[in-house]
Amino acid sequence: MESLCGSINGDYGELDWMPLRYIHRNVARRRLPGLYLQMPLEERQNRHQKLIERIRSQDVHWWRKTFLKALAVCDTD
Repeated sequence: MESLCGSINGDYGELDWMPLRYIHRNVARRRLPGLYLQMPLEERQNRHQKLIERIRSQDVHWWRKTFLKALAVCDTD
């Protein structure tokens, strides 16, 4: 579990933020929602949007659609 969290944090984390926080001790169930909601909703949405953009930039099908749309626009001009 520790190596998986480290791998995810290494791939998607930044110097000032890590997507996963691995806790090495027991945590009461009533405290779990508070741990998840430490980041404001707007910040979570912004980071999610950045992740989606990063995925799109490496997605072959998205590139193909974007390229074909650009060709269609150029073709009409």
